[in-house]
Amino acid sequence: MPKQGLPRFCFFDAEIRLVKLTVHSHDNVPEKIEKLRTIQSIKERAIGTTERANEIIGREISLIQNDETVAIMPSIPALRDLVRRERNNMLEYFPGTYYDIPEILKRDEKGNLFLRFDSGFNDPNRIIIFCSEFKLNLFDRINTFIIDGTFRSAPQGFYQLLVLHGCLFGKTYPLSYIIMSDKTEASYMNAFDRCKEIFNLNPKYLITDFERALSNACRNSFPMSTNFGCIFHFGLAIWARIGNLGLIRRYRTELLFKKVIKMIICLSFLPVNEVTIGYKYIKQFIIDLNIYGLEEFLSYFEKNYVGSYNDKTGEYNKPSYDIS
Repeated sequence: MPKQGLPRFCFFDAEIRLVKLTVHSHDNVPEKIEKLRTIQSIKERAIGTTERANEIIGREISLIQNDETVAIMPSIPALRDLVRRERNNMLEYFPGTYYDIPEILKRDEKGNLFLRFDSGFNDPNRIIIFCSEFKLNLFDRINTFIIDGTFRSAPQGFYQLLVLHGCLFGKTYPLSYIIMSDKTEASYMNAFDRCKEIFNLNPKYLITDFERALSNACRNSFPMSTNFGCIFHFGLAIWARIGNLGLIRRYRTELLFKKVIKMIICLSFLPVNEVTIGYKYIKQFIIDLNIYGLEEFLSYFEKNYVGSYNDKTGEYNKPSYDIS
């Protein structure tokens, strides 16, 4: 190289002779493969969940089998930055306002239609329905559906996310996501009318929580279906009433009181024609053991779930929610 630092080249003819032929091979490096898989899992969970970065990182690292893999993983701060970058990259797909639905959210990852219905941002009770092409083809094979709403997952500007699940081969699958602006009976019925048009929805059995507007809408929209209340939400409703009446302490400290509450919840496992018989037994149990302070709770339970006793007819009046 000359003093000025600029390279010069010399061209000449050369003979290249192959001296020895060997097979190029080396051992697999399992820890590097596991490292790449772990990083990919962290990226996927960063995009697909709302978990905190430390939770994602801790979970994925705990699944690593090889100590040598742990040793070559990026540092925790670097992995936190990775989670942050992945989530920031997703922001470009989010709409500028909740009025807009960008094209990328109208279709699934395969490019098939995902957005099935949108009543429009001019509708004060706006309803948006999503369903993938694959899930759309499952509706004709399912006769039992579960409808459940969540408020924490609702997008900005909307009231709740209603999820329509289907029971198939002993498992439950989310089929359709319905974003709603309120939870009135009229809006539920409007959403169900759209579902009947799009999915040909005609359930044989429907399972819901004990929200009055939702239960009424299900009965009115699907008069031929049999509606059931969810045992989990039934327990939540009972627990909420106990809390409202200031009976939590008694439930936690008095064994007989706790037993009565559990017996009442277990009425849901009796045949329909034996529910009122079982309830009479529980009331007699309360009287025999002189368990006090349950009058308000029993009045609430009768009004909503078994019906209040009519002295004139000797029967129970119709409750807010049908026993069947």
